[in-house]
Amino acid sequence: ALYSKIEPFKQYFVTFTNRTLFMITIISGTNRPGSRTKIIADLLFKKLSESHEAQLLDLQVIESDIIHPAMYKKENLTPSLHAVQDKYLINVDTWIMVVPEYNGSFPGILKLFFDAISLRKSKQTFNGKNVGLIGVSDGRAGNLRGLEHMASLLNYLKITNYPNKLPVSLINNHINTSDEVDAETSAILFRYLEDFVAWAGK
Repeated sequence: ALYSKIEPFKQYFVTFTNRTLFMITIISGTNRPGSRTKIIADLLFKKLSESHEAQLLDLQVIESDIIHPAMYKKENLTPSLHAVQDKYLINVDTWIMVVPEYNGSFPGILKLFFDAISLRKSKQTFNGKNVGLIGVSDGRAGNLRGLEHMASLLNYLKITNYPNKLPVSLINNHINTSDEVDAETSAILFRYLEDFVAWAGK
């Protein structure tokens, strides 16, 4: 697993000293209420916002705009979905996607979302964007299989994937009853942020 050798604890709590000029969108890749994916995405957003321009896209807030029988026609995409696409994806070149494992892959709502927005301004939405992938699962693999599936989709859309995918395995062991992520896992996530931002900002 990435960053499996933990350095002394304090070294992982990164303070980003230089603000960058690019916006970063963090995508919580499921519409499931109360998901652990959203807890991880919230943690990343909070940390990243300390030093960068960041925004959080939660798929829970847009599902009603996507799921309807005529969604595969461009003219049937709703104005609110247009607004989400413009704000979080078209106008932002750098994304971090937190992707849970659903049946050995990524959630159908995430594929549905990409299918819908690809009908409108596809090149502006996808081409040349930089994306980091973080997997979340109950099992030991941290959704590595789902991250590979997601990476294949992103490659098809001409998105540049950050080579280092971060699997977060056994997620139930790392979040307490107050929805707090344990210190060791938080440190690894923050280190990933640091490395990804350095890569995307080149």
